[in-house]
Amino acid sequence: MKKHIMSLIVVMLLISCGGTTDNSITEVGNATNPKNVATASATTMALTQATTGLLDAVDTGLLTKGSYVTIQTEDFDCTFTILSKSLTCSCPDGGSFTRSYDSLVSIEDNTIVLDRDIATTFDDCIITTCGETITLAGDTTGQMTGSYDTNSAQGDITASSNTDSSCTGMTSGTVDYGFTMELTYENADVAFSGSYCYDGTALDFDTLADLEAAVDPDGDCTDFGP
Repeated sequence: MKKHIMSLIVVMLLISCGGTTDNSITEVGNATNPKNVATASATTMALTQATTGLLDAVDTGLLTKGSYVTIQTEDFDCTFTILSKSLTCSCPDGGSFTRSYDSLVSIEDNTIVLDRDIATTFDDCIITTCGETITLAGDTTGQMTGSYDTNSAQGDITASSNTDSSCTGMTSGTVDYGFTMELTYENADVAFSGSYCYDGTALDFDTLADLEAAVDPDGDCTDFGP
């Protein structure tokens, strides 16, 4: 009788600790979920291109001389349309995203000073990274502030992007995810911080390396992020 009681206690302890149950929520740090790793990578990649895309448009010197400017970033073909105050970028494997600004960018003495509300819409933006091809869709809002010198191509820009809630507002394929990310662009160096939530599991991170380590602890991805 005592043997049966002890066995029952062990079983109950295992169940209460999750030892024999199947965890239905995929942990962010679970390296067996490659879609999560690729989603985090693709998101930071696209947000970086949205910011550097605008700066590339500024560098052309044509931003105030016509109705649109076509520019090339690393992997995205982007067009800045002055009349609609928006930057539209074609994603590497299909689809696009558009970032809209609440007012035109002004340039004085070869320096732009930014203080703009921004909104970004991802329209089935397809990106291959970390060995996976994923499709991003959804909307974010935020702000872009700072200054940029067109002569030296040096600047200090901060761009924040937020989904409508901490864990929703974007989809990666069929999975909901959300984030609050702050991108800091300082003299061509890009840094990220914020929070990231994929399939209901959230984390905070202070650097891009923190985010990468959390979603890909085994370091399987060789091309994470920007």
